[in-house]
Amino acid sequence: MKLSSRARHALRLAVEVSRRRGEDRPVQLSEVARTTNMSRKFLEQLAAPLRSHLILRSISGRKGGFVLARPAEQITIGQVVAAMIGPIVLTDCADQPEGCMAAEFCECRLISLLLRQRILAVLDGCTLADLTDRNWVRATREELERGEPPAHGPVPVAIGYDRVIEDSSYAHEAAGGTKRKEDFGAVLRATRVLASRYGRLYV
Repeated sequence: MKLSSRARHALRLAVEVSRRRGEDRPVQLSEVARTTNMSRKFLEQLAAPLRSHLILRSISGRKGGFVLARPAEQITIGQVVAAMIGPIVLTDCADQPEGCMAAEFCECRLISLLLRQRILAVLDGCTLADLTDRNWVRATREELERGEPPAHGPVPVAIGYDRVIEDSSYAHEAAGGTKRKEDFGAVLRATRVLASRYGRLYV
């Protein structure tokens, strides 16, 4: 898969507007044109779909320009890309399995689904705020240069009863103890455990 030039340049436009969000004034396309070496006319074409997808907001007037339509922390890279090229589709069968008679048992289709899942995880896991955060950019660049996957990105997790409640039981049995019987007291203890705070979950 290769991102189109429109998607890549639209992302550059959004990043430049995001980078100047602390200046408390609209960003004019002429400024972005000088910084990115893109023509103003081309930037106007890129800005149109970004406006319609609520990524940028235009402000009219002599000193008007563009600002982010939402906080930078709420605008993902995936949303910017989707505004320009639509949904990420690697193969037709991955998106429309009814069009292929072999979709239900085709092993190759699984690879397409996995690839799309991983791509979306990266695109939707990064925001404009990340790309304009020097510490995030430096840390990510260093990890990639070392050949390591970024350790500070979102990590999908699964929370289940067996993990939260029965860890101590597993440890007890692994040490040679007998399986503990379940009773009403155990249910009350489990309720207290589940009511505990384990941090924040981002979906």
